[in-house]
Amino acid sequence: MRVALAPLPRYIATPALTKHRSFVWLNSAVLPDQQLLAFSRADDTTFGILHSRFHELWSLRMCTWLGVGNDPRYTPTTCFETFPFPAGLTPADTAHQQTEVVEGGALIPATVQAQGKAGADRTMGAILKSRRSAAYERPASGLPPPGQSEAASAIAGQVNSSQGQGEASTLRQAQDGPSSARTVGTSDVRQLATQIAIAAKRLNDLREAWLNPPEWTRRVPEVVPLGMATSPYPDRIEPKAGLSEADLKALQKRTLTNLYNLRPAWLNAAQEALDAAVAVAYGWADYTPAMTDDEILQRLLALNLARAEPQPVSKTSFDLATKRRERVLQGRDAMGSGAEAMARAKARLK
Repeated sequence: MRVALAPLPRYIATPALTKHRSFVWLNSAVLPDQQLLAFSRADDTTFGILHSRFHELWSLRMCTWLGVGNDPRYTPTTCFETFPFPAGLTPADTAHQQTEVVEGGALIPATVQAQGKAGADRTMGAILKSRRSAAYERPASGLPPPGQSEAASAIAGQVNSSQGQGEASTLRQAQDGPSSARTVGTSDVRQLATQIAIAAKRLNDLREAWLNPPEWTRRVPEVVPLGMATSPYPDRIEPKAGLSEADLKALQKRTLTNLYNLRPAWLNAAQEALDAAVAVAYGWADYTPAMTDDEILQRLLALNLARAEPQPVSKTSFDLATKRRERVLQGRDAMGSGAEAMARAKARLK
């Protein structure tokens, strides 16, 4: 992780367990702990795709659920690796990690036009597998990990059933092949990346202005370590001197969770603009905010299946995987929801 983040000024992060699936920018001097998932990209385009309605819906179908509130837990193997990014903008296309500035100061992948035409030489699965420890391997083909939601299991089941006799496929991202039925030109990819980046930056700028309003806060440079000319750490954000008690209390409530609980009109408008830009990258000219979740998931699943690499397996192995999945699902049904299981555990302790 340190090696991946070292060349970047910032990176994308999201909590593993959260009520609202939001992504934020973190300075590379800040190292994430085990409860924070880091994405080694500094471009606004990738940030926008991850923060789109499409990725949120996919992650909610493919995540696990945990805690008293049965909150969604983002699992990289099922939520990220399986997600079909727009053509030419996949993680493999942006693996170089280089960026360039476009309109309004937004950042796009620097060589996205070349990547959009030729593609990458390695699949995203291969890239991630080379960096993953032995304890972080994918489950067997066709088997959803324990705790995976029933809807996610249904999607995985569709993938397996579509492969035909003697074949099974892990739901994953095949990033080195054609990532869409339509042909995307090099100039088109650059334009699409730019529009997503501009919309994503606007969304983030609006959120930051709400979280840390300039009339209430100030930025204070961090201390400069010995031997350095400037501080490598991000500025501290502090309340302004003389702030009233009422304003101070209001500032303390300015959190992302509270913001997404409120869902003000300006936030919805910025999110819809971002979703529209990402939809264009997918080639969905008929997309509107009224499009149903099921329709979106069906389209994403179709993309995932088109890119998945079938893995031939013996009939015995396929039958064993099927039976194992059934046992997992039966066991989860017997346990009930996470909230019910927690309630029973507390009752036993009384």
